Parts: sequence; C-alpha cells; structure tokens
Amino acid sequence: MKLIKKDGKKERNKENNVAGKTKNNDKSSKVVGVTGIKCFFGKKFGHMKKECRRYKRGLEKRQAKGNEVQGFTTKRVPNMDELKVFVGNGVHVEVEFIGEVKIELESGFILDLFEVAYVPSKRMNLVSVARLVKAKFEAVFNDVGFSILKNKISVGNGTLVNDMFSLNIKGSEHIMNVANTSKTQSKNESPNLWHKRLCHISRDRIITLCKEHVLPPLDLDELDEICISCVKGKLTNARKKGAIKSTNLLELIHIDICGPFPTQTHVSFKYFITFTNDLSRFGYVYLIAEKSNALDMFKVFKAEVENQLDLKIKVVRSDRGGEFYGRFDEAGRNLGCFARFLQQEGIVAQYTNRGTPQQNGVFERRNRTLKDMMRSMIASTNLPIFLWGEALKTTNYIPNRVPTKSVNQIHFELWNKRKSSLNHIRVWGCKAEAKLYNPLEKKLDARTTSCFFIVYPERTKGYRFYCPNNTTRFVETGRAVFIEEKGETIEDRTLDFDEQTESNTMHSNEIEEEDYIVLSNTVLQNEETVPQMHQVDVNAPVEMNINQLEIHIDAQPQN
Repeated sequence: MKLIKKDGKKERNKENNVAGKTKNNDKSSKVVGVTGIKCFFGKKFGHMKKECRRYKRGLEKRQAKGNEVQGFTTKRVPNMDELKVFVGNGVHVEVEFIGEVKIELESGFILDLFEVAYVPSKRMNLVSVARLVKAKFEAVFNDVGFSILKNKISVGNGTLVNDMFSLNIKGSEHIMNVANTSKTQSKNESPNLWHKRLCHISRDRIITLCKEHVLPPLDLDELDEICISCVKGKLTNARKKGAIKSTNLLELIHIDICGPFPTQTHVSFKYFITFTNDLSRFGYVYLIAEKSNALDMFKVFKAEVENQLDLKIKVVRSDRGGEFYGRFDEAGRNLGCFARFLQQEGIVAQYTNRGTPQQNGVFERRNRTLKDMMRSMIASTNLPIFLWGEALKTTNYIPNRVPTKSVNQIHFELWNKRKSSLNHIRVWGCKAEAKLYNPLEKKLDARTTSCFFIVYPERTKGYRFYCPNNTTRFVETGRAVFIEEKGETIEDRTLDFDEQTESNTMHSNEIEEEDYIVLSNTVLQNEETVPQMHQVDVNAPVEMNINQLEIHIDAQPQN
C-alpha cells in the first residue's frame, strides 16, 4: 500500500513538472533573447538583486537618511493627525516619522524622550519643557542657564546661547544631526570680536569655550587670519615644560614682583605683584609703588583668601629677591620683614636659586602672559600708556575665566566652586557712551558721556571708563553703550614694558630727556613771550599753575 502511494506521488509530481515546464517554455518564448536569472527587486532578467543598481542606490539613500536621524532608538509612521506641525511663523511643516530618543547628559543621566517628531526642515532640535514637567522632572531657569531636577536631584543643565537655552549633552554635540542652513552670523557671534573681548586669547581657548557652551557657536575659520596685535604682543620662542602640582587649594602660593616699568600709572604705581594658586592657577594681582609694599599686599591677600576658602596657606614659593629672602652676608642670612612674617605665621618659604627662574616657571609664565596680553591690548588702541595698570587688571581678570593648558577646568570654577559667565565681557579700550550720575543735570544736557572702557571694577557690578575730556577722568557705571567693532587708525608706537635694572632705574629726583619741556630760550608768563635770552638748567624744578596759565622755571642766567 505505501509503495503504491509513493509511486503515485512520484507519478503525479512528474506530471506537474512536465506541465510547469511547458508553461514556462510558453512564457519564455514570448521574451526575445532573454536567458538566465531574474532580479527580485527590479523584476528584470540578467542579474541578481544584490547586483541591481537601483537596489544599491536605494540602499545608500536609506543609509544616508539613517545617519541624518542618528539618536532614534525606535521609529514609526505618524498618524493622520500627526503628519504636520504648526510652527511659530504660521507654517505647517511635515513630520517624517515619530520615535524614541535617548540623550546622555553631561552628568551621565540618560534622558528618555518619547513621541519625538522628526521634522527635516527644522534647523534646531527642540525639547518641550511641558513634556519634561509631565514626566516628573523640574526645570529651574536663570539669566545664565538652567538645571533639570529629578526627585530634587540635579541630573542635567544647560546654558543661555543666543536667547535660547541649550541643553548640555555628553559626547556628540548634535543629536538627530539636522544641518544648520544659516550662513550669516550676528555681531555677537563674530569670533574675531570675541577674540578681542577676551584680551586676545589663543584659538584653542576659544574652541574649548565653545565646546563647554560658555560661548555661542562660532565660525572658527575666521580666526585663521593673523592678528597683528597678537604678533606684536606675543611673538616669542616656544617653550613647554611640565611640573608637579599640589593637590589642595592654598597648599602652595607662587609670588613674584614685576617692575619697575618706565611709565608710571596715573597714581604713580610702577610695580605689580602677583599671587597664583598652584592647584587652580587662579591669580591675584596688585599694583604697588615700591617693592617694600609686598608684605602689606600679602597680608591683604592672605586675610581675604583664608577667610573666603576657610583654609590656611601652607607654602609660599618666590625668588631670592631682597623683599622676600632678605640679605645674605658673611655673618649669615639676615631675614627681611617678609621672611619673618612667614615664620611667625608658620608658613613654609621656598626660594629658587639665583639666576634660575625656570625652577619656578609658574609665576614667570604668569608674568609673561600678563605682559603679552597687556601689550596686545594697548597696541590695538590709541589710549595713553599710563593706563597699563587698568589693562593689567583686565588681563588678570580674563585668564581666571578661560581654560589653559595647565588646568583641565576653568580657574574661576575651581576657586569659587561655581560656573563663570562671559556675557559681560567687552573689548578693552573700545569707545562707549556712558550714563553718569549727575544730580545737577539739566533737561537739555546730553544723557551720556563719550569715554573708553578700561577695566572691570573689583567690588562693583559695572565698568570703569576713561573720560579724557571730562572733569573726572575715571568713572564707574553699569549703564553704557559699547561701540566695539568700529575701527580706528592705530598709531605705530613703541610699547616698553620691560623691567628696568638698578643701573637705569629713574629716581624720583631725576628727569629723563623725553620728559623735558623744550622752550626756545624764552620764559612764558601769561601767554606773553619775554625776549630775555637765558641758558636754562634742565634739571631745575618746574612749577605749573594751570588756573593762571603760568609756567615758571626756577633758573638763573649762567655766564
């Protein structure tokens, strides 16, 4: 019985195969010259699906499309009521698909976003705060950025960029990778403008600030141009050396005095002293008139930082200058007042050997950085050189708030335990129209005064300006309009900020040749020329009375 059925099945299969062959022969006979295999994608003969050119092009398009929308874990076709989205300008834009996105924030928290609509025409990726609140998240906003909280614990944050809040994401900067079609930049997005605002810092520092979302996105290709002010102020031989840093704040403080400078400030300062923390590299700078003021400034610095940080200074490192080390003679070392104060306070003093500044390259590099930036800033303006003190304070203000190669984190954040902001930074020496407090102001008087921005005040939320045509030349206010990008002709002048040696230091009773008032053998009195011929002693003291417009020279005729 089984053999009969088996044979019967074989016979029926043979009959069907014969019938199928006849049908295929009939169909193939209708196609002229077509032989071989058939493509299952294009339904054409002569090639397979994996060799089909149409299939390969479609596969490449799907892969490219998948790369554009990276970040989606699931995708689905939108419903009829989800095909379009109504945007702010009154236009309905198409939704290609809807899915789920996982975003890893800087804190490591994975933020799951559900029902995310992919709109190719949008230039930015937007997250709904209302949807986050419905998902039991909390959002706290301020004028710098915002924080995302989950069960009263911060899980993420963001910064304010171009009047929009940008979420700080770990790793990839662009989720869903929607291309930005904007080709123009606003004035605040100019990299050259930010380069000037930040006192001519390097390109690498600006890139780091953009990655940390401290600065808005910038077109960094414009920074490839050579900055003449940077070349004048920073051109030097490249050197790089490593050092072992401390592990705690105030564990080691670097101290150095720089000066005297040929030109004194408007308040007769010709030195400056720097205090730099070894761990955070956060620095303080003070202007002083003499080296003997170093101890007074150190006491001010010590009282402030120890009270603010609730720590004690352990070690102070400096050179062997007499103001720090004292003097060494045949009888031994004679401690100076600075060294005795360190002993009384229990602070360990470390000194470098004479002629080896490389043993403490921290303060040497710090002083060179401050002077280089100061030269670049003054070279980009026509302001008088005696404003180098204000330029120095500004150069110390900026490096504390931008990254450096020696520290992975911004100095201000390590020192103050909070994030810094650069929204108030302006170009040093730029023109400004400042609103000054004047209780006697009349109705038809000008509301502002033309001046120049010179420094950020230490204890005031505002700016300090130099008003050369005003009765009070130095004023502070927080209400001003800055004219930063308006160019002006820069005078080519020599900027001498090198320290003077003992041999060429100008004493208080000496007058250099460039400080002489040249008179054509006449004595001026009440704007009248007295035709009396004298040989005037240039070392004689000069008396000037501006109110009576008189200039008297205490000199006697010489035979």
